[in-house]
Amino acid sequence: AALRTQILDYFTQQQVTNMVQDDRLLFQFEQGLRLGSGETALFEQLCLHTGFPRSANHFGCYLTGDDPNLVDNYPELAYFRDIVFTFKALMAPTSDALPPVKAWDPVDGKLRWRYLPETQCFSVTAFHHRLNPVLVHEKAEALLAEQAARPTREDKAGFFRQVLRKLGWAGRARLHAPPSGADPSLLAGGPLE
Repeated sequence: AALRTQILDYFTQQQVTNMVQDDRLLFQFEQGLRLGSGETALFEQLCLHTGFPRSANHFGCYLTGDDPNLVDNYPELAYFRDIVFTFKALMAPTSDALPPVKAWDPVDGKLRWRYLPETQCFSVTAFHHRLNPVLVHEKAEALLAEQAARPTREDKAGFFRQVLRKLGWAGRARLHAPPSGADPSLLAGGPLE
């Protein structure tokens, strides 16, 4: 728990000091399944360094592995892509955004990436379903807003609870079922971008 807090403090401090520019952030799948400016800048540099074709048409195919030049030479790129996508997909506040619970084969969980050049978007499938962290992120925000609007037991607290709260001895109201215990925004006390 202490290590997790230190990690969250580190990333919160990075956000406060703006040491990382927004156009250098990678894999922001919760904002859309498109190639971001961070990935474009990374692929520009990698292609310049390795001599691979540098056209923007190739970048989406590099990330999906349709053009295996970069993924074969830098396999960690595909691992990081899949890890980040999976974590963002698992932030679902309800099970509606996730595949149904059943006995899946391990191969069903493999993320299958495709780049759709006509829309310049990615399509990600696993468990025979199309996955989209954008919907998960929107549902989580809607659920948090809905729960924040509802009166909690703390709002109806008695006299002593109100006194303790004013003295800072009573904890703040907690959500009955937070969107995800793995969401660092909940621990940091605000949204992390």
